[in-house]
Amino acid sequence: MSNDFVLFGSNRPNDFSAGILNSVLPCLAEQQNKTDIFETAVRTKEKLLALLTETPGTLNSMDITDMLSVLLAHVVPSSSYKDSNGREYVSPSQISVTTKICVLQWIRSLHSHVPMKM
Repeated sequence: MSNDFVLFGSNRPNDFSAGILNSVLPCLAEQQNKTDIFETAVRTKEKLLALLTETPGTLNSMDITDMLSVLLAHVVPSSSYKDSNGREYVSPSQISVTTKICVLQWIRSLHSHVPMKM
């Protein structure tokens, strides 16, 4: 179901990517039970990452500041970051290892595709 949001926002990824990522990252903590929530979160994050990295010029034309704010909010427990529109992303008091690994994978991928924006 969440994959529909990625497809819906594919023509304007800058508008939706940070919000989708912010919704998906906490769901990765459900890994132990392999719930439908976890499986959907994994598929959604993979589809979003593929959309951003495999579509030519997408990341180069995007302002990735909001996405970085979301990623940072999901690495440091009990922290908050504001995006360019003033929306605040607050991280949970505890962050799963799975979520942190995913965040690091995203940062690595962004760095390899658009190092000048990092």
